[in-house]
Amino acid sequence: MSGQWQPKVSLVVVCRNEERTVSATLESLLCQDYPFELVEILVVDGMSTDRTREEIGRSCALRAGAVVRVLDNPGRIAPLGLNIGIESASGEVVFIMGAHTRYSANYVSGAVAALARYGADAAGGKVEAVPGNSTPMARAIALALSSRFGVGNSLARLGMKQAQEADTAAYAGYRRSVFERVGLFHPHLVRNQDIEFNLRMRRAGMRIVVEPAIRSFYRARGTLTGLARNAFANGFWVVHSARFSRRPFSLRHLVPLGFVASLVLAGAAAAFMPGPALVVGALAGAYLGADLLASLAVAGVPLRVRVWLPAVYPVLHFGYGVGSLWACLRWLLAARRPGEQGS
Repeated sequence: MSGQWQPKVSLVVVCRNEERTVSATLESLLCQDYPFELVEILVVDGMSTDRTREEIGRSCALRAGAVVRVLDNPGRIAPLGLNIGIESASGEVVFIMGAHTRYSANYVSGAVAALARYGADAAGGKVEAVPGNSTPMARAIALALSSRFGVGNSLARLGMKQAQEADTAAYAGYRRSVFERVGLFHPHLVRNQDIEFNLRMRRAGMRIVVEPAIRSFYRARGTLTGLARNAFANGFWVVHSARFSRRPFSLRHLVPLGFVASLVLAGAAAAFMPGPALVVGALAGAYLGADLLASLAVAGVPLRVRVWLPAVYPVLHFGYGVGSLWACLRWLLAARRPGEQGS
């Protein structure tokens, strides 16, 4: 990277009770090919009650002289921890990293190069879901989270041959000027804070680039129950966030909500008239057909893994959609109670 722009970078890792994954995250960050003297790592811990702190110390001991600081996040939720890290960072470029994720050795250098090459304000890489455990079900979940049928048109999760401008990017490196212009992460968003922040950037005319040459490896949930809970929470917060910020999502995030709401409304109407029952059947049949086709289209996968895909996709989509629908209902109920609007 001789002769190229090489700013000091700050890698902010927010965690809470991540004893099983934080070591792999830190070890991948300590092995970056970016100049070691230009890197600081800020681990913001949400007052973990497990062995997360011990794992952080063990990882840091593997690299003598590593500039790693552990900061407390008394508020415990992710956006508060991110803001603590950003305000404490001294780098010209600040990376927002996840504690469930490993990073390719060229992640930092590649993101910095993309910022310079494309004149972007933020740059992230391709996100690859890896199985949460060694079971066929876990492998199927990871496959679904990297497929177009599973995640729609999310550029960071799909195969890309060249860098593209996007509306959001995971684990991105941000120029410090971004925070000076649009502020910090919204403190009330337990989830979805990165999507809301990146869309706020876009509204301010800033550019976000996804560079497929750099990769992160996200540890997916290993069971259908875990996937359902995570999907529900993501779907809930993508809609609930609108209570705190103007349209904090892209329209693609509402597709599961539209599908589930259509089924619920048509199903309710079917109790009073025969026509809506046909609509429910058509919608369900179309989805199941697409589900089977998407599952069969996956190539080079053992049968013991493939057989789980027709179950994984509905859990992912319906969990997300039901979470979004519940957020809408909560919002409507709160609006009917005096003094609770916008709370």
